[in-house]
Amino acid sequence: MKLAIMQPYLFPYLGYYQMVAEADIFICYDTVDYKQRGWINRNKILISNKPAYFTVPVSKKPLGTPIYEIQIIGYNKWLVKFLKTIELSYKKAPHYNEVYQLLIEILSKKQYKNISNLAVNSIKGVSQYLDLSTNFVMASDIKAIPQLKTKEEKLNSFIDHFNASSIILPPGSKDLYANWDPIKGSKMTMAVPEIEYKQYKYKSFNNLSIIDVLMHNSVDEVIDMVNAIKFL
Repeated sequence: MKLAIMQPYLFPYLGYYQMVAEADIFICYDTVDYKQRGWINRNKILISNKPAYFTVPVSKKPLGTPIYEIQIIGYNKWLVKFLKTIELSYKKAPHYNEVYQLLIEILSKKQYKNISNLAVNSIKGVSQYLDLSTNFVMASDIKAIPQLKTKEEKLNSFIDHFNASSIILPPGSKDLYANWDPIKGSKMTMAVPEIEYKQYKYKSFNNLSIIDVLMHNSVDEVIDMVNAIKFL
């Protein structure tokens, strides 16, 4: 059983879904500290043919506040503005209609108050759209996990709780957990290829939100890109 662990990002980049597709259970790690100007409440799309941020406004909290305690400010106002930005930026994209409806379904599902729930549902919604069968679990919902101090102890507790045979971590974790020896299985890190895809007639920009990928590619094409990955 493969277990993947990652902070919940808002409509994350393609490589995030490559982790999702490889895992049996994906833990949305919302108990770690929220970091400003990260990817929890913002991401990049093409606006006026250039990469630009879209950002969900959130309340200010002290350093050390976990992600699941971060509240959204003025969700409805943001949603109207965001959907208008999507329309103006992507109405000529080949898959605009279906992806716009996907965004409506995900974002209008409820009145989101918590950024963790919004980010996780953005990941779940796209995963379902791509027919990925991974089971998602929020770390804040796992009551059996004890309050541990070190990051290595926390990962070991997840492995033990789910009896995982292996664990999947993002590429940036290679140095972060360089001295960690998992209690079970083997640590796996991603080698994400530079996958380019056509974006109108302009140059290709990598590592944008999955929204941009979906706008320019069919579901089958995106699934092929998701599967075009090797794990080390």
